[in-house]
Amino acid sequence: MIGCISTEERCTGLISQIGNFCSITSELIFEVEHGPVWEADKINRKISFNRNEFLRNGVNNSSINRISTQSRFGNFEARIKEFLKDSVGENLIIDITSMPQKVLFFLCKLCLKLPLQTKNIIFTYTEPEKYDQNALVENHEAWDALPSFRLSRDSVQDRKVVIAIGYDPMGLPEQVNSSDFNEGTVSFLFPFPSHPDRVSRNWKFIRRIFPNSETRKLDIKRVDGLNIPEVYDELCGIGGYGTIALSLAPYGPKPVSLAMALYACRYSVSPMQTGVFYNQPLDKNPDYSIGIRFSGGIPAINCYCVRLNGINLY
Repeated sequence: MIGCISTEERCTGLISQIGNFCSITSELIFEVEHGPVWEADKINRKISFNRNEFLRNGVNNSSINRISTQSRFGNFEARIKEFLKDSVGENLIIDITSMPQKVLFFLCKLCLKLPLQTKNIIFTYTEPEKYDQNALVENHEAWDALPSFRLSRDSVQDRKVVIAIGYDPMGLPEQVNSSDFNEGTVSFLFPFPSHPDRVSRNWKFIRRIFPNSETRKLDIKRVDGLNIPEVYDELCGIGGYGTIALSLAPYGPKPVSLAMALYACRYSVSPMQTGVFYNQPLDKNPDYSIGIRFSGGIPAINCYCVRLNGINLY
């Protein structure tokens, strides 16, 4: 199992339930430390509580790797490669609930290349009860390609941009003045249906990028933000199953990011190689999400199988 500890309560959703269905033989857990913009005591208190939940549910303390968002990505990369080489058996579960985007995409690419003795690979995502109404992130890295998804020199430059809509575009509006961004080359993945307050925040996201555009001129694709096959199929339609070069910007829900990662891994050969670009946030609101959504008395944990009986499904 691979997962992340954060200030969000929902990061404990899977670990609190997984013992009811299977036993974990090895685990790699990242405890992601964010910057000091928000109250440090509150951040430390929440992370400590969630860490104890992981330990209480059988995770070894030695399996927890404390890494700052400002650390070199190589710190993540080394531990991931070591774990996948030495500790993975027939089944692998990856919880992306609180996982940084750059780790999610990198993991997805490596996992799809694992030897076939790893027969089954499942990604999971726990839904929150709600999101905080205040700013969710502060400060961010520069707009750049995610690790292992940088375009090669011979890749097609004439490409479409697909933006997964979230709540905060961070540095994305600063890119709009470039030739890559205009109404004719950008498509949006809009998570719908959704709660009314979340829909409102998604529209504000779009307006921060194209404040003066008419809605009817924008290419907005409405997709279920929890339905990975639906999002993947939409990307295949936009990209012509790899015949149209795409650059992806994963600012939306984590399941949409996973669908983007699967698409980028599938269509990764130059010159039509898929690029992935993002501004990784450095500081995260400790109340980014609040609580865990329950369904039928248990946490709402979505499971996505990407390899079954040794066959990659995407």
